[in-house]
Amino acid sequence: MQDGHNDYLLLTRGYLKDYKRLMDMRKGWIAEMSDTQRELASVPVAVSKYGDEPGGGSGESSPTERLAARRMALQQKYGMRQKDVAEIARLEALLHHAFEAIGEEDARILKSHYISGATWYDIGDELGYSYQGIRKKGSRALHALAQYIFGLKAARPQQIVLIA
Repeated sequence: MQDGHNDYLLLTRGYLKDYKRLMDMRKGWIAEMSDTQRELASVPVAVSKYGDEPGGGSGESSPTERLAARRMALQQKYGMRQKDVAEIARLEALLHHAFEAIGEEDARILKSHYISGATWYDIGDELGYSYQGIRKKGSRALHALAQYIFGLKAARPQQIVLIA
């Protein structure tokens, strides 16, 4: 793709199509984080070992070291999920603001088609547009949404007009 704006349209379309799945994933991850917090509370805080040798010099880790390793693994898992949940929340907020910016009807068209899975025919019938009319309106709305999310780099070159 020469100008790259189609990449942003594909990303935007993907965000919309994956919206329900992402929200479900976030709910699952929040539940997983609660389970991880409960498990962390049940794992006592282990005392740090000193030196490089495992406890007792036997080559095997001690029960305290195993608890410490388990606790660190749980903390790492919790931290990763926390970042994932925050990223999805950021994307959800960005889409919410973008939908507000493009207008109620355009947002309704995109949500109906990409998130709810309605056909262009059904949306056109509901809103009083022909098939071609609703496809064009949907395409323009998708371009506007992509521009709101990604900025001018998502615009077609002919759409960018700079006034000196």
